[in-house]
Amino acid sequence: MMTVVLIIVLLLIVLAIFVLRGVYRRWGAVALVAGLVIAGLGCLGLAGVMYCCDRTIMRAADGRCFDRAEDLPASQWGILFGTGRNRRANEYYDSRLAAAIELYQTGKISFVFISGENLHKDYQEVDSMYQAMLAIGVPPERIVCDTAGRDTYSTLLHARELADTTRVILISQRFHNERALYYAEQMQIDALAYNAAPNSVWYKRLRDYAREKLARVKAILKNQLASPAAALAELKQQHETTLLHISFAAANRSKAQDLRLR
Repeated sequence: MMTVVLIIVLLLIVLAIFVLRGVYRRWGAVALVAGLVIAGLGCLGLAGVMYCCDRTIMRAADGRCFDRAEDLPASQWGILFGTGRNRRANEYYDSRLAAAIELYQTGKISFVFISGENLHKDYQEVDSMYQAMLAIGVPPERIVCDTAGRDTYSTLLHARELADTTRVILISQRFHNERALYYAEQMQIDALAYNAAPNSVWYKRLRDYAREKLARVKAILKNQLASPAAALAELKQQHETTLLHISFAAANRSKAQDLRLR
């Protein structure tokens, strides 16, 4: 996706050069300067929008992202955002899974809600994480698998509808957790976040930074244009045949049931 964005940006730059060259030849230097001023003001406006969106999300996440498990209050549910691993290593996968395991083994969470997509047999976000949690001894009745979590927004919608709890702990990298906390706030979900380790490769961190700035603009627009209730109704319609294995917990009991979204 990032490669596509970069190609589009390069094509727009080339197009702008040809347009400005044509403007200069036809209308002269004054028109060229006017065009550059207008383009500059447009860029400043876009930068301002991105800054405001970024600050809005940062305020929503302020004081709710934690880097150390011992600083987190305990909660029943951990929301593990899915990511896949295929034939190549995926640091996001490894660090998110390690963070979820740490929270479970230290008693910070009792149940895990794994949400993502199983796109094809070589890229299984949910099933891969589910098997990894079973391998370290988490009982299957304490794991919820949501294969309809196509993005952060839908994952939190499902968690809000299906998790029988008052507080959840979101598990992902910090840049992702901040945006997820903004969504959670808009959906009136009481949430904290535990930050998994970032990618160790510098240019991948830079890519994440650039991508996240655009994703935050999208998050603000999405919140302004669609209510959670309407979005959930749409998701139910789109995934009416999706079976979610749901585990509900209370202080002195536990039970499991299957729920079909429809």
